[in-house]
This record gives sequence, structure tokens and C-alpha cells, in this order.
Amino acid sequence: MVRPSEYGARGIVAIGTPQGNPTVEQEMIALRPDGVSLVTARMYSPSPDPKKRLADYLDDLAETLEHFAELEIDVFGFACTGSTYLRGYTSERAKVAEIEHRHDYPVITAAAAIETELRALNAKRMAIVAPYPSWLNEMGIRYWEERGFKVEVFGRVALHSSDTYNIYGLSSNDALHVLDELNIRNADAVLFSGTGMPSLRALEPAQESTGLPVLSSNLCLARQLLRTIGIEPSESRAELQQALDRL
Repeated sequence: MVRPSEYGARGIVAIGTPQGNPTVEQEMIALRPDGVSLVTARMYSPSPDPKKRLADYLDDLAETLEHFAELEIDVFGFACTGSTYLRGYTSERAKVAEIEHRHDYPVITAAAAIETELRALNAKRMAIVAPYPSWLNEMGIRYWEERGFKVEVFGRVALHSSDTYNIYGLSSNDALHVLDELNIRNADAVLFSGTGMPSLRALEPAQESTGLPVLSSNLCLARQLLRTIGIEPSESRAELQQALDRL
């Protein structure tokens, strides 16, 4: 294996992002501390069917990781919650174990990272804002309730399409507008679900307006990736805002 000589002194973090997703890399750059090298792979499917694309991203992940060749990776993050919702917990865990055995480094999915953060907060009741088409929203709600959480309220960011590609044209304000319309008084935490919907800029105003912990798919994944390489992630919203302003 090859270790970079000048970059990544604190760790080499790899990310797999859906092929057309323009958001993951930017938000991970904003969340990356100095000394951590971030490398990415595009997860590809030729299918025009969004369900098939989501399935392919995880089904073909072991082969996708071969594109890193001899690069020494410390941890890999699978940045697609939708694939996990589609596949379900048990099947996803089995697939991840298979990939970890083949490639010999930890693989953390966005959904697993979200669950870790929710349990650390002792949050059992969720308010979810997500931009998925209806069929995937239903799968996401079922996924979390099967994991023992109660989805108290769900807000859909309108796509006006059944194709997940339309997520990538959204903004953080789209998520905030939907959250403002929800009755979240019974929730323990708010989740912006979906790695393709920009949401980092929504975290602080959402927390201020709700008084609740506010999480996102990319935030949770970044935190767990950093913890895996021995770095406690920053909780500073000011630092995050500064990083976002540089993007």
C-alpha cells in the first residue's frame, strides 16, 4: 500500500458519493480538520431508474473501492442514505461486513453514522426533513422506525419529480422553509436526511429556531469518520461557518 508523504498526516479519509451529487465533497471539505486528507470516489450506475441506481451504489461498492488502487485508506464513508433505506438494515450490515473483509478498512455508512449520533443524544423521537420522492420517504420512515426510533413528524422538500437527481438543485433554505412549517414539539432531535441536499448552513438557524439538536447526513458521517481515526470533531458552529464561507 502507498501512504502519501506530504498529506494526510492525521489520516486518509475516503468518501463514496453518488455519481451526480455535487454536495458531499463540499460539505466534507468544510468539516475536514487540518491534517486529514480527503479522497473521493464516484459511485456509478448507468440505470435511468433511481431505485436501481441506489441499489447499484451499494451492490457494486467493493468494485468501486478498487479504484483507489494501492492508496492506503484509514476509513471509508458511504455517503448515500437512500441506498441504506432501500436495502434495509440487516442486508446493509451484511454487505458492509463483506466489503470490510475484502478491503481491510472500516466502512461507515451515512445511516449508521446518523444512528450513532442519535443514540449518543438519547434521542428517540425524530423530526425528519428530507428531499426524497415519496417512495423513498416511505422507506426512510420505515427504516428508522424499525431501528426503534419514532418519527414524530416528517417534512418533504418538494422535488416535483420522482427522480433523486433533482435533489441536487436544492439549497439549505429549502430545508429550513419546510422545517418552519412543522410541529416538532414532541421531537427530541431534527434530522436533515439526504447527502445531496445542502444542509450545513441550515444547522445553526434550525437549532436556534427549534432549541433541539439538529443533525444532517453529511455532518453525522463526517463526525464518525473523524472519530474512527482518533479525532474528536469540532462542535464550533463559528468554525463551520468560516469553512463554509471559504467554499
